Amino acid sequence: MKLLNEPVLFSKENVKKIEDLKNAKYVCDTEQNGLHIAIFYGDDPHPDSGSRYFGLYYTGVENQLMIQMVLLLRNKISQVLWQRMVMLSIHVIAMIIVAVLMVLSLLMAVEHI
Repeated sequence: MKLLNEPVLFSKENVKKIEDLKNAKYVCDTEQNGLHIAIFYGDDPHPDSGSRYFGLYYTGVENQLMIQMVLLLRNKISQVLWQRMVMLSIHVIAMIIVAVLMVLSLLMAVEHI
């Protein structure tokens, strides 16, 4: 599964039209097994699941626009976003450690002068 921060399936103008029409916010695009899906978060919950996420995608053969409640992908999206946050946090911590080591080495160099 891939998560894309920029819309691929629809232009930014079409994303805005969908947001206005469905009273929703664009979340991300995802691709799984060759199927591109634009994920949105709307105001209206699904009557059965209560999920506010829905996905828009085109069918392969008929090339028809389809809408689908996104319940199964929600957990996967949360997992991938969490992994990205953890990786970013590790990167930031590593940068802070490098900066502290550089400052310490500079202080030690100044003391020896």
